[in-house]
Amino acid sequence: MLTCPICQAPLQTVDNGVVCPANHRFDRARQGYLNLLPVQHKNSRDPGDNQAMVEARRRFLDGGYYAPLAERLAQLAAERTLTRWLDIGCGEGYYTAQLAQALPGADGYALDISREAVKRACKRAPQLEWLVASMARVPLADASCDLLASVFSPLDWNEARRLLAPGGGLLRM
Repeated sequence: MLTCPICQAPLQTVDNGVVCPANHRFDRARQGYLNLLPVQHKNSRDPGDNQAMVEARRRFLDGGYYAPLAERLAQLAAERTLTRWLDIGCGEGYYTAQLAQALPGADGYALDISREAVKRACKRAPQLEWLVASMARVPLADASCDLLASVFSPLDWNEARRLLAPGGGLLRM
């Protein structure tokens, strides 16, 4: 399922991380996420939202202002039979956690380019595979996802097509 962001070979779990056949290794952070954003794929030193931006969004979302949208997103996802799903641009995990509750039998993945956001997201749904990665180079196998979610986040349509399994769906807000 996971692929190496450098050579695109399958990643295998080892010790406290993952490794590909070419021996590119990525360790799991203490918060539980994998950082699959190599330096050569970054456009800045610390891409994505910073700590202050992530905390402000978390406080706002936890205030319940977008709860009806999150609930509807989870309802729509629950109507499908899924094996695997991915939240692209998950931010601090507010919508992702709702999806995880609605899809307890499916393998869930979530990614964001912001390390600060993913660090906080891990706490919302630790059972998911949290990734720091670029949505322009999603480190997942072709046709591996039955459902993609992209909530208030940019979306690379070519990557979405590549990731979706036949008959897969896209939830976009």
